[in-house]
Amino acid sequence: HSQTTVKGVVVRVIIIIDLKRAFFHATPKNKTYVKPPHLRGTSRCWRTLKSMYGTLGAAGEFQDHFATAMEDAGGTRTTSNPCGHDFQSLDVQMVNHGDDLIATGIETDVLEFEKRVGKKFKMTRKALLGPKDHHDKHAVLLNRVLEWTDKGVTWEADPRHHELIIAELGLKGAKEC
Repeated sequence: HSQTTVKGVVVRVIIIIDLKRAFFHATPKNKTYVKPPHLRGTSRCWRTLKSMYGTLGAAGEFQDHFATAMEDAGGTRTTSNPCGHDFQSLDVQMVNHGDDLIATGIETDVLEFEKRVGKKFKMTRKALLGPKDHHDKHAVLLNRVLEWTDKGVTWEADPRHHELIIAELGLKGAKEC
């Protein structure tokens, strides 16, 4: 493997990937019907051929489809987390939350993992975090801000998130304890 090293130490990188139109890849387990706006007021509806956002089984159906796709790409589901996959031949570990993926490994293996995912899904690389100049140093994942620093990786809540919570609770301008 070609490895990213810093002061002789092998450094793993982190990739963040967003899958596009994730739920439309999975086939529904049960017959699912929807009524599009132009059919309101009629007795007609559509039967979905693929899972669709907002339907009862969509998230679970996508997770099952995704797990199969990752196994086809060389991954094995982890025992500790059904959303985790270990790609032993690539030295890559990955977890997903719906259509958001985060993986870590040796850079060449992570890039190969990205290619394999790209063969299965339309996707966008959000960030490739690492120590070198060509690596990203900041990323956002699930309302969390990740930052690659000389001391390691930090992971904290997006500052905008707490501002939204304060506003939603009607506490804007309240005094701190």
